[in-house]
Amino acid sequence: MDTIITYESTHATMEWLKILFPLLGGGAVGAIITMIVTNYRNKIQSVGHKIQIDKIFYPEAISNTEITKITFSGATQTYHFDNLFLATILLTNEGNKDIEKFICGITLPENIKVVKIETVPQDRHHSVLLNSEIKFDKTSSEIDFELIPFNRKDTYEIKLYITISSDKLELSSFKLGSPHPIKFVALNSELFWNSAKKVMEFTIGHY
Repeated sequence: MDTIITYESTHATMEWLKILFPLLGGGAVGAIITMIVTNYRNKIQSVGHKIQIDKIFYPEAISNTEITKITFSGATQTYHFDNLFLATILLTNEGNKDIEKFICGITLPENIKVVKIETVPQDRHHSVLLNSEIKFDKTSSEIDFELIPFNRKDTYEIKLYITISSDKLELSSFKLGSPHPIKFVALNSELFWNSAKKVMEFTIGHY
């Protein structure tokens, strides 16, 4: 349908322009731009996360064998576990601010225990400070750490070796938390694999 331009509509448009032009010529535009920039800077920061779970040892997955436990030998003691999983966790600063020290934690149900932690900073100028002492003889369901620094687009990789007393390990079991005013958002799979492929092999090590 054709648009009919009437005198009334044209007159109304001109009246709005008379109001708008002085504002544009004054300080209103600067105030609006300042407000937009301030809101952008003060918005809640986003931290991207991705979790990948792999089975290392699970007796039910091994057919025709009498192997029922996985064993690690330390200097003075041997440790036995019924199963072992590897949870690879990526954390990326998706916000618009650099964070000098990012405090974060992972909470798991009581039936899930972390027996070893490996961290993979992106270079020697980045580090992960573990505030939880984890060993084969000192497992925990709560992990606390600091990422130093955590600048925009920085990515850290954390590997958790986990044993459980239930049938399977679910992604929903991992609860991420932080005292910072941030929100955790899901990372896309492409970014996860581009970072994870940097480390093609992992070593359990000895204690």
